[in-house]
Amino acid sequence: MNSQTRATYAKYPPGAKGAAVGAGLEEVKDFGKTALNMDWVPTVVNPSLDGGLPQLALFWTHLLVWVVALVLSATANIGTFAGTFMGNSTNATWVAGLDCAGAADAAAAGALGCGGSKYLDGYGEGAESGTKTIGLIGGICSIVGVLFLLFSASYFTAQEYKSSVWINILVHLFTLYGTVASFYIFCMAAADTDELVFYLSCIGALAMLYAQVLLYCTSAALEGGVVGLPRAFVPCFALSLQLVSYIAINGGDFKCFDHTGVSSLGVECNNAQKMLSLLVPIFNFLAIALMVAIRLGWANGKLMNNPFKRSLIIMPFLASGLLSVFKIAITVHWSNPVAFMFTFVGMLLQFGIIGIVFVPDSALSGSGN
Repeated sequence: MNSQTRATYAKYPPGAKGAAVGAGLEEVKDFGKTALNMDWVPTVVNPSLDGGLPQLALFWTHLLVWVVALVLSATANIGTFAGTFMGNSTNATWVAGLDCAGAADAAAAGALGCGGSKYLDGYGEGAESGTKTIGLIGGICSIVGVLFLLFSASYFTAQEYKSSVWINILVHLFTLYGTVASFYIFCMAAADTDELVFYLSCIGALAMLYAQVLLYCTSAALEGGVVGLPRAFVPCFALSLQLVSYIAINGGDFKCFDHTGVSSLGVECNNAQKMLSLLVPIFNFLAIALMVAIRLGWANGKLMNNPFKRSLIIMPFLASGLLSVFKIAITVHWSNPVAFMFTFVGMLLQFGIIGIVFVPDSALSGSGN
């Protein structure tokens, strides 16, 4: 550890909660000095204890990865909501009937007294309301998540950041939803690989995925690791998946089985099915909130020694796992493979979380390093 780093740690003793550093104002200054190579302070952006040009390059690389991921994914996501991408006006082709092969469009065919049809490519009549909503919320969450990451990295010391459960929950909640939404938009855009949104969303989703993994690794590399990092990351990942699939069900993108047998492609889910699908992310969010509240309100001992508090966390996770099975059972998969992919992976994650919370002293309950 160099002299600058020692001086920095002297200002931020372990356990300090910002009172000795002007309620976070000094941390903001030090973050700026780190970015300008005037001083070096370990942060979640680059937790290295030693500075220098190589570490400064890695510091800016981490920030650049998030900026590139944010620009690409937000453009694809919000562009889909706005109708710029996956709209029926950009991918519909007029196909003239055999009796008037020279007709260029429907008006010309009508003038000739012959027919034709409008051929729609992979996007059909365009993105449905659920996909547009997912894109809008995903773009907003990506922006908010990156801004909150920059705020928390600059305002809180490394010691405060790694010991604050709620900070990690919020950072991962926003950024992970943005990542999952970007991947969903990419999956829907893959129906027509000739469109710009397919390549834009593909690169954006990959960039978001790498930025997310990089954030996890730098968080785990903080001295001692971030408290309960897997318990923040995995449930927020599952919550994001379940929320995306619910919005797709509610918006009519994911169809439910038609028990009358009239339509093999499925029908829009009824209100009861939509409500039960909504309970999955609600139970997930409730369990995460209870987990944070219990950890903030009770710092001594282990959760195993508090069975009633522990049961409050396990029950919502278990309920959401069972309801995620119900979600797979009601959705039609053969007409929309994306529906099966999101509902099935969401169910697997739910039961993976159940395995974690039932064994609270496992390695997955640690700091992620």
